[in-house]
Amino acid sequence: METAPFSPSDHDPGAGRVGPAVRDGAPITRVGAVTSTAGATRSAREHDLAVIGAGLLDAGYATTDVGGIVRRIAARDASGEGETVVGVLPAAVIVDTPGAARPAIVPASGAQLTFAQVGRIAHFAARAESGVSLPDTAARVARETAAPVPGSWWRGAVGGALMSGGVAVVFGLPWWAVPTDAVLGALVGLLLLIAVRMPSLAAVVPFAAALGSALAVGAVAVSTGQDALPVLALCAPIVMLIPGATVTNAVLEIAGGDVVSGGGRLLSGLLIWGMLAAGATTGVVLLDGVRHLTMVEAAADPVPAALAWPATLVIGLGVAISLSAPRVLGSVMTVGLLVAYALSLALTAVTGAFAATAVTAATLLVAARLVERFRPELPAIATFRPTFWLLVPGSLGLASITRADASGFLTVAMTVLAIMLGVLVGSSLSAALIRRPAWDTQMPTVH
Repeated sequence: METAPFSPSDHDPGAGRVGPAVRDGAPITRVGAVTSTAGATRSAREHDLAVIGAGLLDAGYATTDVGGIVRRIAARDASGEGETVVGVLPAAVIVDTPGAARPAIVPASGAQLTFAQVGRIAHFAARAESGVSLPDTAARVARETAAPVPGSWWRGAVGGALMSGGVAVVFGLPWWAVPTDAVLGALVGLLLLIAVRMPSLAAVVPFAAALGSALAVGAVAVSTGQDALPVLALCAPIVMLIPGATVTNAVLEIAGGDVVSGGGRLLSGLLIWGMLAAGATTGVVLLDGVRHLTMVEAAADPVPAALAWPATLVIGLGVAISLSAPRVLGSVMTVGLLVAYALSLALTAVTGAFAATAVTAATLLVAARLVERFRPELPAIATFRPTFWLLVPGSLGLASITRADASGFLTVAMTVLAIMLGVLVGSSLSAALIRRPAWDTQMPTVH
């Protein structure tokens, strides 16, 4: 699930455990900041670094970003001897010092974290970069990943309804489609929580949600006597399934030279897009067999365009509720959504949709990373994610696929290329322009 579903696991917050790990051939048992190994004599430094890296993977960071952060922490920490070698896989972190018998290997726990937890892990890592105790940081990160917050049914339903209803207004759908999409968004939010509790269902959620949404929207259109069905009405309820973070991390990893991990992520994102499109297209075909509805891209009687601005605020509120984001983080995400909408709207009239998408993505990514540099508890992996849903490769790209013709697939290819180019340029600019300040080692107040 793209929007970081909650895990139903109810772990002991004091356990501080981040999955099984092996060092010197012996199993490791971790309790808080205490690490014990059978017959191990080496320093726990490499293990602590790997625990921090595994926590960052759980938080949703790209492997290239994780590797850079862990290396900077290792360079700042003076307790080790020799150069620290860091290897990051999509599901594990390997840390070693030349001359050591074996590396420390810590897998990501796979915990689905709230945005509040993501922000705290980012802040812990930033404090470690400034020289704060490495064992203390590793223990704090371990406690966060060992205690994922179970998903709340009301948060999933209300957040999904607000996001889908807001997106329907921003896309200029007719009045009858807005409450329909809001109700379906609530159901999709609940479906995602069910999938978290029953992982075997996760693989079919994109197709099932898209198919169900298409059939439900079509049924409402038929029952209300509509002759035309806006394609975007099928997409608003499933916008939260768009793999924005997956594609963003894929581009960052490929640009950083991690072709294997980045290529795998990109393929995964494209497969999710394909499943969403297949579900929506199947629904359209089934509807056409019952009653022919003309599929249109623009609604004949859309809601007033002025409502798009407050609807963007509603989307931000829905994201914050569904992902349990603190007030400050939720506010920053909402501001990012407003800026993305304004910039995309202004640039599209001048440069066209593809260039506008690329420029908007680059600008917002640079802005998100600027904010992250000075407020590490507001990580770009969280603040940039909702912005992605307002860009063309999200719902507009999906709507193009549902046309199932050559122009539709060409539109998708162009928009995916535009967003990838924007993320690549934004990543390069942020790396070149932003210098790392000395982080404030005080813990932030989470509102």
